[in-house]
Amino acid sequence: MSVSVHKMRPPAPRRNDDSEGSMAAKEDVLIAIRKIIRATDIHSRQLTKSVGLTAPQLLVMQAINQLGAVAISRLSSEVSLSQATVTTIIDRLERRGYLARQRSEKDKRVVHALLTDAGREALESAPTRCRRPSVSVSSSSSPGSSHTSCRPCSGWRP
Repeated sequence: MSVSVHKMRPPAPRRNDDSEGSMAAKEDVLIAIRKIIRATDIHSRQLTKSVGLTAPQLLVMQAINQLGAVAISRLSSEVSLSQATVTTIIDRLERRGYLARQRSEKDKRVVHALLTDAGREALESAPTRCRRPSVSVSSSSSPGSSHTSCRPCSGWRP
């Protein structure tokens, strides 16, 4: 009886996913991200000039308008900003008279933020297209061609 022993072959080398096509696609994504950041910067500057609010301030005010008197922790998760950032934004908006803080009746440790009349007026004076910003990025890579388009704010609706 003979037993043959085969040496185990080392695994075939993996193909490097960073081929030229893959690198081009990554560059397209980076370019699209840069376009989004640029569009966001331009939008923020226009918003600040027209309404006197930054985009995060407007976002916080919109969330409070939608939710009513809301705890800072809930507001923070609703707008996807840290509690520290939301607290700083609320401090600034409160100094300007747009927001007020109110202790919860049930739990005195909880503080709610709510819009003042001046805050509602500022929110209503925000340009219509700034009320619901969205950014659309599409990328299609077919063999031999790579195309990325970025249409910031194309989905804005009143």
